[in-house]
Amino acid sequence: NIIFFKIGTRNIPRRRTQMWLIIFALMLSTTLLSSVLATGDVITTAVQTVAVYNLGSVDETIEGGHGALGYFSDGAYYQLRNLASHDPDITAVGASLTEHDLLVADITSRQVRSKASALGIIPNSEQGFGGMQDDNTKQHLTIAALGANEVYLNHTIAVLLNAHRGDTLYLYSKRWPGKRYKVHVAAIVGDSGLVGQLPYLLSNIQFFRAIEQHNDDITQIFIANRGGA
Repeated sequence: NIIFFKIGTRNIPRRRTQMWLIIFALMLSTTLLSSVLATGDVITTAVQTVAVYNLGSVDETIEGGHGALGYFSDGAYYQLRNLASHDPDITAVGASLTEHDLLVADITSRQVRSKASALGIIPNSEQGFGGMQDDNTKQHLTIAALGANEVYLNHTIAVLLNAHRGDTLYLYSKRWPGKRYKVHVAAIVGDSGLVGQLPYLLSNIQFFRAIEQHNDDITQIFIANRGGA
């Protein structure tokens, strides 16, 4: 309506300074709101990136228990796996006995890496997370295929150690004073599945159960949700 338009604009010629202040304030508030929304998107993306970097295909982890590593019975894993088979929102459940802060010495390449981690995985529980893929041949690998004292190295730690298939490694931990354990590299695998881009070794759970003398225990349960976390 032309009358209302004239009423709304009648003071503009008389109050130009006030008009420009209002326009500037509106522009500033719009800019600030846009910046907040953009920052929120950046933070969300960063959190998702860090999660993928650290956890690979894992959306949730269950930890707890007793002792230095937080042991609990593997019965919890089998019970949860059975329940998950009836839950369409859970796509995979895995379990491991996890060691942290290992010193890994590659005798073949003469390289050493500290603060490495190792997953002693219950065989076949890795399959729902995409399993493992040989970095060179792209062949699908399994934990069950590992021989005695054999491990897989993820790509990250293999680069740090200049390691290759067939290399001999010694594992040390401050929890094993005066002891070291010899293993052989069965293959180099991609930074995916149960591991992200942090340095990891992967073995059959029985290897670390024998070292720790915990025959039926685990320290972590891994969960993958349908559609992500």
